Amino acid sequence: MLVKHAAWLIEIILCSCVATSLTAQNGGISSNDRGKSPAEELRSYGIELSEPSLLAALQNSNPRVRMLAAHQLQGDGDTDAIPEIQSALSAEKDPRAGVGIATALSAMHDPKGTEYLQAMCADTTQPIRVVFKATQMLQVLDAPSGGCVDALLGSLSRASDKDYRDVILSLLPAIYPEVSPEQAVRILQAIQTMLKDTTQQPSVRLAAGQALAQIGVPSSAEVVRDAMLRENDSVVRASLQSDLNMLEKKSQ
Repeated sequence: MLVKHAAWLIEIILCSCVATSLTAQNGGISSNDRGKSPAEELRSYGIELSEPSLLAALQNSNPRVRMLAAHQLQGDGDTDAIPEIQSALSAEKDPRAGVGIATALSAMHDPKGTEYLQAMCADTTQPIRVVFKATQMLQVLDAPSGGCVDALLGSLSRASDKDYRDVILSLLPAIYPEVSPEQAVRILQAIQTMLKDTTQQPSVRLAAGQALAQIGVPSSAEVVRDAMLRENDSVVRASLQSDLNMLEKKSQ
C-alpha cells in the first residue's frame, strides 16, 4: 500500500503541467527531463539507484537531485533511510526541494515531514508557489491543512500572485471544514469576491464557482446564480449552472 501511494505522490509532485512544478531555472530540470520517472531522471544525472548512491544523492549540490533521491528511497519503501532523509530535510535551503523531501518523509509516516509541510504552507514570507505545493501535498497525504488558510487567502488579493488564483481556489474546499467560524466566513467571502469580479480570468471564475459548490453552503446558490446570469463565457456559464444545480440539490 505504501509503495502504491508513493508512486501517486511522486507523479503529482513531479508533474510539469502545473504552475508550481520545479522548472529549469528553479530546480535544475530541463525540458528534456519532463515526463521522466524519478528513476529515469536520476539516471540522467548519473545517479545509480542503489541505496548507498541514493543516500549520497541526498547531499548532491542540485536541489532537484536531492528531492528525487528522497522520493526514490520512499518509492523503494526504504524506511531504514528515514534518519538520512530527516537530516537532508534539516539541512535543506531550497524551499521547493524541502517540500519535496518533506512529502517523501510524510508518505513514510514520519511526522517531521508533515510538520515541515504545515510550517511551509503557513509561512506568509514564502512564495505562493511554495505555499501552494505544501498545501497540495498535505491534502494528498490526508494531513491537516487548516493552518495554510491565512497564507492562501492573502495571496488571492496580491496582484503578483494572480496567476495562481484558480489553483488556490481549488484548495479551499478541503480546508473549509478545518478552520474556525471566522476563517470560514473569510473563505466564503474571498471565493465570492473572485466569482463576482468579471475582470478575473475565466479559469478563476470557473474555479470559484466549483469551490462554492464543493463547500456547499446553501446561501452561495444566490451568488452563483447571479454570476451565471452575468457570465459571457459559455464554458464558465455552463459550469456555473452545474454548480448551481449542486448547491440547490444540497439545500433540499
